[in-house]
Amino acid sequence: MRLERLDGGWWRFHNHDKALAPSFDFQRRPADWDLFARQCHWLQTSPESHFVQNAVCLRHLPDGVVALVGRVLKTVSEEGVRDQLLDSAETYAEALTDRFGIRLLQAAALWPQILRRHEELFGHS
Repeated sequence: MRLERLDGGWWRFHNHDKALAPSFDFQRRPADWDLFARQCHWLQTSPESHFVQNAVCLRHLPDGVVALVGRVLKTVSEEGVRDQLLDSAETYAEALTDRFGIRLLQAAALWPQILRRHEELFGHS
């Protein structure tokens, strides 16, 4: 990990190689809460937001991170990064329950949309 000084009072935090987000830019000044609120609203409502276009879960664990983005279950740990492509509505519902503690009765009903979005992004798998 490292910090890089950028122009205009900005800094870039370069994350470690197993991180889900490779970098973050920030300034050393008080946060603009109105900007945060607008960005949060955009992330939750805009058709262009990846969080609107995809089903996303993220959980930090003591030894890593587990993320479910669409039908890809990603586990990041000291051993490395492991991607598992989920193959059915049942395995999707099980991942939500087992890895995130989410018991969503409608999980299986989401599966056709999750498959369609995966094919839009990556083609047939």
